[in-house]
Amino acid sequence: MKTTVIKCLVAVSLLFASVFNSFADGSADFNYDRAAIEAEFTELSKLEQFVESRNFISLSEIHEQEFLPASLSGLSLSPIHMIEDPMGIPGFWWGCIFGPIGIALAYVLSDKDQYQARQALTGCIVNGVVSVGIVVVYYLWILTYFSVY
Repeated sequence: MKTTVIKCLVAVSLLFASVFNSFADGSADFNYDRAAIEAEFTELSKLEQFVESRNFISLSEIHEQEFLPASLSGLSLSPIHMIEDPMGIPGFWWGCIFGPIGIALAYVLSDKDQYQARQALTGCIVNGVVSVGIVVVYYLWILTYFSVY
């Protein structure tokens, strides 16, 4: 009985593997337009040469020179948009998932960025409020259940 079940599972998994493999063949996702990529990198090369010729100017100076292409001219230069999240995870989630330890981790991993620490604190507070709310609802449900019977 056990070997029959294992044989069936292996057969079904091989069937699924062959079906999904056939969907991946010839997919347009794996094709690319080499000319379009070269054109994009040409624009980036011009920008790189401009920056090197000006002795590595800042993004705001490039914006003032109006050298940015139209597709990049709408970039926001505010510091809030240039913040990199620690390990790619926003500070809110560090605090929400890991609590007080997450606040410390967000602060340390973001090179002592106070904005990330505040976001982690907000996440920790939200986690606490939601947890207390769930516990209160659970106990109210228990009280109403036992008071009826």
